Amino acid sequence: IKWDHEVLFQHHERLEQECKECKLKYQEALYSAQQKSNMQNMKLERKLDQVKIEGEKSSAVLSQILIKADVDLDSVDQSIVVDVVADKNNKVKMLNDELSRIKDAHATMRKRYSCLVAKHIEGNKSQR
Repeated sequence: IKWDHEVLFQHHERLEQECKECKLKYQEALYSAQQKSNMQNMKLERKLDQVKIEGEKSSAVLSQILIKADVDLDSVDQSIVVDVVADKNNKVKMLNDELSRIKDAHATMRKRYSCLVAKHIEGNKSQR
């Protein structure tokens, strides 16, 4: 009986060690994914800021050129300006969509991680 107890005790210790290792691996994977996601979010936010700044600069330059050329703004072909603005708005929308896609993927990954950890913990509890 003592020998059986010792075997089961060692098996239990091995399982607890495996559980700790799995938790550590999951935490490292989650941390790594969070870092990557945060870095991608920062890059996208910077791109979005740059696009906004470029749009504002272009608009300011265009306004200055038209003012210096003494051009009546009502006589300027508005379709060109509208096309440029629409193009910039499309770029901003595309970056915002990509940012929200990455945020959704990050949230999904966190939920999956939580489920995996919960299943692993339940599995170890049922073996005891």
